[in-house]
Amino acid sequence: AVFLDIRDDGEYKGGHIPEAIHIPLKQLPERATELDKFKNVPLIAYCRSGTRTGGVGGILKKHGFENVYNLSGGIAAWQKASLPVSTK
Repeated sequence: AVFLDIRDDGEYKGGHIPEAIHIPLKQLPERATELDKFKNVPLIAYCRSGTRTGGVGGILKKHGFENVYNLSGGIAAWQKASLPVSTK
């Protein structure tokens, strides 16, 4: 699976899932083609709490993605579960 961080730049720099691809939600419609090489793998979108990811599936399905999921609870739930976070 591939993680897609849709948060703003400042939020991403504050900590993100290691190896996550960062495309802010506002830029996703015009930058979705950057994800084309991942069309055949599950793509897991996340934001801070899981509320902004609702429209991501619709945007990406228009670009041919079928395996799009939302990370329930966002990175806040990820961190609460003591999973790794990177600031690099």
